[in-house]
Amino acid sequence: MGSTDLEKLSKLKKMLDEGVITADEFSEMKQVIIRDSKASQQETRTKSQKKHGWVLPVVVAAVVILIGGGGGYLGATHMLQKNDDQEVMKSSHTSSQKKTEAVKKEVADSSQAVSSSQTQSSSSSEAATVSGWNATKQAELSSFMAQWQAKMHQQYQGTYDSQTVDHLGIKFPEQIQNGELQGKIEINGSITDVVWDADGKTPGDYQAVAVASGTIPGQMYPTTYLFMLNHGQPIVYMTKTTNGNILSFTPTANTELQAGFENVVND
Repeated sequence: MGSTDLEKLSKLKKMLDEGVITADEFSEMKQVIIRDSKASQQETRTKSQKKHGWVLPVVVAAVVILIGGGGGYLGATHMLQKNDDQEVMKSSHTSSQKKTEAVKKEVADSSQAVSSSQTQSSSSSEAATVSGWNATKQAELSSFMAQWQAKMHQQYQGTYDSQTVDHLGIKFPEQIQNGELQGKIEINGSITDVVWDADGKTPGDYQAVAVASGTIPGQMYPTTYLFMLNHGQPIVYMTKTTNGNILSFTPTANTELQAGFENVVND
């Protein structure tokens, strides 16, 4: 199975963990990915066998001609074989490119927010000094989350409702505000300096404006969402970290949650 297929499975697993899809849907889509992967591999092998099966008679014919004194044809036969190998490689490369493009398109929704934040210019840091977040937006986020969690049949505690959020003993926003989580928050694989900016007055490149946490039905450990302005860009990050000293966050796979936060920020 290729790396792109593994990326597909990883995305599906993340969607399952967040309750976006059911276990049955995960199993069905997983089988489709595996079946498509096997079919693609078989197609590539078949093409290769057909190509190389044609080369062998040509090489044999060239040897016969050479024995009969037709040495001038040997070079031509060598070129035919070389060109044929190049066609096989070209065909395999084209197939791989098409498959890669398909996967890139499939994961575009979950990666678009991250890509946009990474392409911000140096002026983004200055823009992040004043985030524009305020009490009105907190209330709008609270209203959206009440509707969203009811639709998802899930229950969350949120700082937007003036609640202290507890993720397995780690308390938000307290431990961001007092510096206890300094050097312990990882965003997309990198340790990140996160500031708490619930009033829109705290400067920083990574401004956390709200946190929500709850346990998805059927799961043992909580899922915690960090509502962040990443260089001014609204992104919802999630974590299911259960041990260790580092809280590792990645962008949520729930596009409805991401879109809802963007609407609140940009309203």
